[in-house]
Amino acid sequence: MRINIFLLLTLFCISAFSSQKTETETLTIVVNAPGSPPYLYYDQDSQSYQGVVVDFLSELEKNKLLIAKFVDSNRGRSETFIIEGKADMMFTSRSWLVTPEQLIFSDKLSVQQSYLYSLSTFEPGFTLQNIQNKRICSRQGFFYPGLQDYFENNQLIRTDSGSQVTMARMLQKDRCDYAVINDHNAAAIFADQTYCKNTIYQSPEPTDTVDMLFAMRLQMQSIRTLINQQIKLFAESGELHASVGKHSSNLTFPSSLTCNQPNIATDPKS
Repeated sequence: MRINIFLLLTLFCISAFSSQKTETETLTIVVNAPGSPPYLYYDQDSQSYQGVVVDFLSELEKNKLLIAKFVDSNRGRSETFIIEGKADMMFTSRSWLVTPEQLIFSDKLSVQQSYLYSLSTFEPGFTLQNIQNKRICSRQGFFYPGLQDYFENNQLIRTDSGSQVTMARMLQKDRCDYAVINDHNAAAIFADQTYCKNTIYQSPEPTDTVDMLFAMRLQMQSIRTLINQQIKLFAESGELHASVGKHSSNLTFPSSLTCNQPNIATDPKS
């Protein structure tokens, strides 16, 4: 009963906000293109962005509280675009930003964990402190809070590439010892038939755990209030859990895929 009362109160607040607005506001949301599931990614079939963020914002769009406009960018430029007023918002983690003090943030929508992935098993008691001179496939321009000290003191060797798909291929080709990828992305990438002959192992503990939230221009306090109300409603109603499941791969680690057999044409006369 407590949850039902909370949902009613939240809906009332959102309706009250809507009645005060004279026109629907369009928000420009920058995306680290092409994005990645489950939160925000470009879907080739629909030729549009899909994911948890789209599902979340769709409720606000249905109530005519805002219109979401997604614009391709990259992590380095996105922060600058928002600070300069060229865009309004992005979905990110505070720990990934260079100047977070120049932005305002919503409450967290979800939590994301990154792990090391390997073609061989992790020894019992594996820790970062116990490995030396290992090559880590990482994404260019990305900041990894849990690995940064190891990169800076040269205990681990950072090997950058342009995308997480490329990182996974580099791991497969033995161009690095580990790849650092968040758990949702890893499940999506390694579920591809490209890796059906490989067993992929996940480190026992995450290298990073970060809150995922919306970063906005300083002038967007009223929108932040609206977003925070919708975050509570989205989580308490179970829609967040359902959305994450809808946009996530069900692959688990160690991975185990069956390679698809090619179709072999048979001679009808044989």
